Amino acid sequence: MTISTPDMIQENLYYSNVYSVIKIPKGFEKDYFDKQTPLTLINKPGFDSTYVTSQVDKFLRSVKVLHESGDTVAQAVQKVQRYDSQKSRVTLIAQNKSGGEMPYHNYLFQYLPYILISMTSYSLGIILIIYAEPDKKRRMLCAPVSYRSMNLQLMLGAAVIGTGLWLICGVALPIILSAKAFLADPNLPYYLLNVGLMILVSLALSFLMSKLIQRVNIISSVTNVLALGMGFLCGVFVPLSVLSPAIKKITQFLPVYWYEVTNELIGYQTTFNASQKMALYKGFGIQLLFVIALLSLGMLIGKLREQKI
Repeated sequence: MTISTPDMIQENLYYSNVYSVIKIPKGFEKDYFDKQTPLTLINKPGFDSTYVTSQVDKFLRSVKVLHESGDTVAQAVQKVQRYDSQKSRVTLIAQNKSGGEMPYHNYLFQYLPYILISMTSYSLGIILIIYAEPDKKRRMLCAPVSYRSMNLQLMLGAAVIGTGLWLICGVALPIILSAKAFLADPNLPYYLLNVGLMILVSLALSFLMSKLIQRVNIISSVTNVLALGMGFLCGVFVPLSVLSPAIKKITQFLPVYWYEVTNELIGYQTTFNASQKMALYKGFGIQLLFVIALLSLGMLIGKLREQKI
């Protein structure tokens, strides 16, 4: 676009018809080759003109080099224009079968932590809270069943709930929504392992909640805070790439963050180099450590509460 008067410049910049105007004074060609006189750019307020300035300088330097090599200015300009118009063909070789994009079923696994935490809290969490009520606890202790047996039965019940969630959410649901791609994914075992660890984290978190909460009607509020809070901070509802580095540093102390990091790594790769394998196993290991920490803390709190009964 050719803008000839100051009023036209101001008007077009104001209405955002253009964002940068280059002023080419009369006799600029001679001044540039003799004195290296730069061009003047008038930019819209707030517009970052770095890219425009670099492109203009690159064009002028290329013309100058060709001109000093023996070409006329017209020939140099034509050559530079011809070089700039050429485009290179770039082919990205994707390691996975989705062309370098995240497979559809990976997004399903991304949202699973919110579902798993909610479901385990409303199933196992409520059961454990009811069993921990003082009156019920005393009646069970009077029953002809050993304390060890009661704990073993509760553990088996938790295993049944966890296995059921793993089969439904980790196996059946992805097959229903994306059977062909999911079953053909070479990272299928990693997906199943990651979901299994997240289920263990959810069960351990429910166990800890049952030791901290004494009334069933409170668990709904606590579950919403935990599930939604970790969902927004750890990459469930908002991708990790959008989160700021400060938030990521804080959420590294939450188990869902490591699930999402691992899930993202699994989604983008089918073959892992040494560092990627280390990151993958690190994600698995940290989730397992969270399970141990949550269970240990829950047992400690439960032991302290039992001493008061």
